Amino acid sequence: MKHRIVSAVAFALVFGGAAVAGPEPHPETVRYVPAISDATIERFAETAIAVSKIRKDYMMRYYEVDNDADRASLIAEANARLSAHVVATPGLSFSEYQRINRDAQEDPVLNARIARALKAHLGTDQ
Repeated sequence: MKHRIVSAVAFALVFGGAAVAGPEPHPETVRYVPAISDATIERFAETAIAVSKIRKDYMMRYYEVDNDADRASLIAEANARLSAHVVATPGLSFSEYQRINRDAQEDPVLNARIARALKAHLGTDQ
């Protein structure tokens, strides 16, 4: 089972982009997103950064492999490692990580909160 692990926000911030910033959504098009605590946002940001680093490592290795069987094996290994890392995060379940990831793509307020947390972590991590 393939899991989409890295949020678009995390991927963009870690790999040189910026948080998704667009026009303000029309109130009728915004769907309800349950409240997420600041502590959960912090755990999500820390995990997203770590996951992005793991993903980057596997992406580099992927392009060094020259046959489909080895690539498939590498992808399976990467998915297992990424999933294990998320599952091992204290206070953040895999399903919660996925939900936050999905919701951040549709909720500009949540997206901005995550972007701030990511920037704060990246500023102290470098």
